[in-house]
Amino acid sequence: MAASSSRPQGTLTGAGQSTARAPKRADLLARSIVHDIKRQHLAPGTMLPAEAEMTSRYAVGRATVREALRLLEAQGLISLKPGPGGGPEVAQLTPRHFSDMARLHLQMADATYEELVYARLSIEPLMAGLAATNRDPGGAARLQRVVEQARSVDLDDDNAYMASSRTCHATITGISGNRVLDLFSVALKEVMDSEAEPAYSAPEDRARVQKAHEDIAKAVLAGHAEEAERLMRAHVKEFADNMEANQPGFMRRHIEWTWPK
Repeated sequence: MAASSSRPQGTLTGAGQSTARAPKRADLLARSIVHDIKRQHLAPGTMLPAEAEMTSRYAVGRATVREALRLLEAQGLISLKPGPGGGPEVAQLTPRHFSDMARLHLQMADATYEELVYARLSIEPLMAGLAATNRDPGGAARLQRVVEQARSVDLDDDNAYMASSRTCHATITGISGNRVLDLFSVALKEVMDSEAEPAYSAPEDRARVQKAHEDIAKAVLAGHAEEAERLMRAHVKEFADNMEANQPGFMRRHIEWTWPK
């Protein structure tokens, strides 16, 4: 399995070579709308001003408003409700939106799933250690509930098993105290899980994976940072080995900007 050898050497096409361009009026308007959403603490489901009001408020034309709204809709920040009473509505932005855009950049960089796993091997153990160090009481209670709920999951049910696994990882990274790393780690796992077949972990092996989750959680809850980091590294490495064994060739596939499964 390649994940046990030296780090794969990828070709970073265009990395660090971005060319600045002057922002269009629609870009500037989109930024203003985002600023207003944050400044006013608008929750998902809140309706934004209608198109006519936006043209007056921001002193721009209808075409600029429409282009700005399409930009924000593509990013997942708003949804456009049709019909009477419709219009732009604040949406629930999730790591899935970030991972979808990351796919585009990863495809253009010719990145492989093996490289993605190496990124996870660097990020997730670090975050498990941070979660143990952070000792957030509310986070600890959430993690304890996740562990208890996982014990009742039907391990023969692919969807239930995958959902439980995602929840465990997301909870640990979420209580690390670092929102940047949290977003990246959850997005990377989204990219991997959207293409990996649930069968990468055979039903008879899933109890062992679940036990690994429990062991990591116990180390986090006990505040044992080095142990949590070590266990998470071994867990992600085992995941990579299972992928190589059960889906030969998958790890060397290039990531593509496709509609998630």
